[in-house]
Amino acid sequence: MKEAGEVLTSSNGIAIAVIFILAVILLLLLARLGYFSFKGKGLTVGKTENDIRSTLLKQKEFQVFLHNLMSQLSFLVIFHFSIGLKDYRQLEEYRPPVTTRLYAQDGSLLMEYAQQKRSFVPVEKIPDLLKQAFIAAEDKNFYTHGGIDYTGVARAIVNNVKYFGTGKRLMGASTITQQVAKNMLLTSERSLSRKIQEAILARKMEHAFTKDHILELYLNEIYLGNRSYGVAAAALNYFDKSLDELELHEIAYLAALPKGPNNYHPTKHYDAAVARRNWVIDRMAEDGYATAEEAQKAKEQPLEVVTRNFGFLKDGEYYSEEVRRSIVHNLGEDALYEGGLIVRT
Repeated sequence: MKEAGEVLTSSNGIAIAVIFILAVILLLLLARLGYFSFKGKGLTVGKTENDIRSTLLKQKEFQVFLHNLMSQLSFLVIFHFSIGLKDYRQLEEYRPPVTTRLYAQDGSLLMEYAQQKRSFVPVEKIPDLLKQAFIAAEDKNFYTHGGIDYTGVARAIVNNVKYFGTGKRLMGASTITQQVAKNMLLTSERSLSRKIQEAILARKMEHAFTKDHILELYLNEIYLGNRSYGVAAAALNYFDKSLDELELHEIAYLAALPKGPNNYHPTKHYDAAVARRNWVIDRMAEDGYATAEEAQKAKEQPLEVVTRNFGFLKDGEYYSEEVRRSIVHNLGEDALYEGGLIVRT
């Protein structure tokens, strides 16, 4: 059986080969139509002025042929890279694992049980300002593109060429839909084949799901550091607040984290974290989600996070372990670690 790395290498080779063959075919076709010829040491421009009508006819034939060729090649590429892909339709009924919480009689939180700290929030319950912050930071054309933002791709290419070799972080062009495809259906492997699969899944998801559903998947699944999966868990772990209690500068910080939570750690990399947060605030103001006055006020706020106090009672950890064993015995591990139970004692 082939190792995963060998399969990826093979897929990359096929993708590169397809692109190379397409380039050669186009070159030969252009030469056949008389646009240039391979003579001497270089290219000799063809003289098409002698028979304009014939050239125009050839160009029309070429356009039809090129359209058919591109359609067939696109079908082959999509067919090849669709083999073995997970079924994106499983995301239609999204049921993420949710944290189970154990509370004492006085209402204090004793313990959380989870493989991933997450609190699921339906998209209609997520504040608009928070949605707008992530869209401004990650995918400003989210509501207008069909899964792939070609304008964003072009912008990223221009910027990456412009800043190549300067040490600046390269700009990505993945849409929110592509990020959902990668995070929930693919791996984080950096390869051409994975990017092609990501694009295929993004296009299919855009046809199958509403924008709100895609945004709901994204905001509940994205990892934001500090053991937080999804925006609700991040709001609680960073600021000890619910989503509707967050202020603009706090929302902007959460929206700054998808690019790399460790790079914008609120204490280890405070200056970088504040700079990234302020960048998000500027994008929100630029896109009309905040006024200039609101943005300036938010940028002046310090970045203050909390260390959550679970208020353990004396011998509380031992008691919590006994509760854990009881739940596992009666309901099973899946219910404990993924069921989002509220346990009061």
